[in-house]
Amino acid sequence: MALRSAALETGAIEGLYSTNRGITRTVALQGAMWEAELDKLGPDVRGHFEAQLAALDLVLDVATKRLDISEAWIRSLHAQACARQATYRAVFRMLLGVN
Repeated sequence: MALRSAALETGAIEGLYSTNRGITRTVALQGAMWEAELDKLGPDVRGHFEAQLAALDLVLDVATKRLDISEAWIRSLHAQACARQATYRAVFRMLLGVN
């Protein structure tokens, strides 16, 4: 239940979609018609939710020591968390040191 709630809220925090407490609770508890509630939020929400849930599974693998943190694992986590994003916003800032 906690993972499903976290997965849904992660996408909302990232600005991929908006949600509310009632929908999060329905999805987390797998209440009747929870998939329909996700679909009401938008056409891509279920895909983002599933990607976030899979990313949280990778985090659990490290937390339970099934996997070790490595560069490859971090790349895999990032790829999974962003798997359904069609576009990515990148910000480049150059810091100039003054001596």
